[in-house]
Amino acid sequence: MRNLNDLRLYFHRRKLNKQLKSRPQAAIRQPVNLETAATVGILFDATELKERNTVLKFAENLEKRSKKVKLLGYFDNKMEGDNFTFPFYTQNELDWTRIPQGEEVKKFLDQKFDLLFVLRPQVDIHMEYIAALAYAHLKVGPCTEHTYCFDLMIDTDPKQPLSHFISQVEQLLKQTNVKEQKVTSV
Repeated sequence: MRNLNDLRLYFHRRKLNKQLKSRPQAAIRQPVNLETAATVGILFDATELKERNTVLKFAENLEKRSKKVKLLGYFDNKMEGDNFTFPFYTQNELDWTRIPQGEEVKKFLDQKFDLLFVLRPQVDIHMEYIAALAYAHLKVGPCTEHTYCFDLMIDTDPKQPLSHFISQVEQLLKQTNVKEQKVTSV
């Protein structure tokens, strides 16, 4: 079984590298934080209701701050109907190398964002693929050995709830690219 997974990973990386070379520069890196960002992309695992609601609440809070938010959810099982308020892709839309093939993924990858969030304490290989190819000035996600996916990685305990991960992201982004920051003495 290990040999099959190694082969799958080899072809996944090969296809990703080919896509990265043929795709124009994903984005020119620019200083951006939560206050200055106008457009935000959010990639998340929508399988669990609790996590889905946490992400939707976070997106709603961003929209209240006049941010244009685009979501892309992932379900690890087949979902019938389209009664969700966000586009999504499923396990059935992953090819044998775990590369997402769905139309919603293509639409998401065609958009340009100031900030891209991958909201999951541990990222899957198909989410790394989307993050690597996404057009964003700043890509934020969980800690991974594949550093080409994100500009900023957050290392949190995967046992913590998603809300903890989001609060860590918000706290860190509030402190980045700030014009003036009070220095506190220790």
